[in-house]
Amino acid sequence: MKTNKPQPDENGWERLFSKILPGNGVNVTNYMFYRDNVVKVITENGTFIMKGFESKYECKLQLELSEWFKQYEKPSIGPIGNFPSKKESIKYGEYHWVIMPFYEGRDLHYGNIDDVRYAAEAIVSFHEQGRVTSELHEQVSEYKLFEKWKKRLASFKERAQEVEWPKEIAPLLPEIIFWGDYALDEFNHKQYEKLFQSEKLDCQLCHGDVAPHNFLLPRNGEAMLIDYDLITAAPRVIDWLQFTNRILPFWKWRYEKIVPALPDECLQYFKKRWFLQALVFPTDLYREWNRAFSSSSPISVDQVTRFTLSDFAHRKNFIKKIINHLEQKQTG
Repeated sequence: MKTNKPQPDENGWERLFSKILPGNGVNVTNYMFYRDNVVKVITENGTFIMKGFESKYECKLQLELSEWFKQYEKPSIGPIGNFPSKKESIKYGEYHWVIMPFYEGRDLHYGNIDDVRYAAEAIVSFHEQGRVTSELHEQVSEYKLFEKWKKRLASFKERAQEVEWPKEIAPLLPEIIFWGDYALDEFNHKQYEKLFQSEKLDCQLCHGDVAPHNFLLPRNGEAMLIDYDLITAAPRVIDWLQFTNRILPFWKWRYEKIVPALPDECLQYFKKRWFLQALVFPTDLYREWNRAFSSSSPISVDQVTRFTLSDFAHRKNFIKKIINHLEQKQTG
């Protein structure tokens, strides 16, 4: 057996690939780990992806979600299959393992307007298919946007006082923190809760992680979502808020550049005051800096410094326009 990325023998991988999987009808000739719980396996009968979940409950929920999306002729996500032994999952080591097809194709790049359109279409398809039964909806955790933001900003503020910041970033900290405080102070809980309850009645699911690496564009087909670990019970706007935040840095925060690629389902929210206020919250900066200072590697800090500075002026101008626009509407 060959492996592109040999794993330490103490993890027991060799036993999984040489005994456990063949015992379930999967004869592995080669394998490659992407993460500890994600592995590409090449077998005598084709190529597959195996994914491991830490808890039995999480694994069961993923299988039920997969079954829901399988009912559609063109599932918007890559569904989980069964092992040839007919087992849905295999418990080995720390994980409950499932198996799914390996799809040939390429990742999407948000600096390409066609790829933005492909991703947006896939999100719309996911939302259409993601109206599930009440029983399934109740099993999925709810997405608490305000609480998540509050916690992320608090962590950033705590680190801001404790660590030594790069000299290029230190002068920017008051403004970066102001953006977060502004978004939280102006957060319209009533409007968000109304929207949340409305889509809860429809048993609507939200994908929760629309980063470009979670999309795949097959050579002859429509883009699909290949990872759905963070599916949550939330309004569709959460995906569009995250999607917009992911795209804008590639377009120098020029909203008009991405409008042609966005569907009406997304564009409707740009008319909502609370959505515009939410775009002010620099969730990516807080996320990346919190992560960088949790790591002992100075390379990580250097990378996030470059990331922050690369579009700071454009982001600042975008946020200034939003705040001025909202203030004018409030006084007009």
